[in-house]
Amino acid sequence: MQSEGEEQSSESSSSGNRTSGFHSPNGWYLQELRYRNFWRKSHPALQPKDTWQVYEIEVPNTVVGLLIGVKGKTIQELSYRAHVIMTILPHNNPELTADYQVCQLRGERENINRALRFLRQRYPENRFPDLDLKRVVSAL
Repeated sequence: MQSEGEEQSSESSSSGNRTSGFHSPNGWYLQELRYRNFWRKSHPALQPKDTWQVYEIEVPNTVVGLLIGVKGKTIQELSYRAHVIMTILPHNNPELTADYQVCQLRGERENINRALRFLRQRYPENRFPDLDLKRVVSAL
C-alpha cells in the first residue's frame, strides 16, 4: 500500500507523460510548431516572403518516420540546408490517410527544387520506390 506522498508523486509523473508533445492528440502539430519557430529565428533565409511557393508531395507512412528522424533532426537538417520549411501534414484525401501523409515544402522555387534534390539523394528511387516527388494537387 502506498502512502499519500508516493501516490501523489506517481500521479504527477504519469500526468507529465500525458502532456508531452507526442502523447497528446495534437502533439505532432505543437512539436512541429516549436521546430518551425526555432528554424525561422535561427536562419534568415527562412523568413516568409511574398515570393514563396507551396509544393506538396505524398509520403508513404513507411517513410514518414525516416523523413522526420529522431526528435525531428532529419527534417530540420533538410529544411535548414535547402532554406525551406518542411511540414508533415495529414493527407487531405480520406481514402489515402491510412497509407500516406503530405510533406509540404514552403519557400522560394529554387530552394524547393534544392529540397527535392536532397530528398531524392537521401531516399533514392531504387530503395524507396513508393516515394514519389511529384506535386500533389490539394483539394480545397
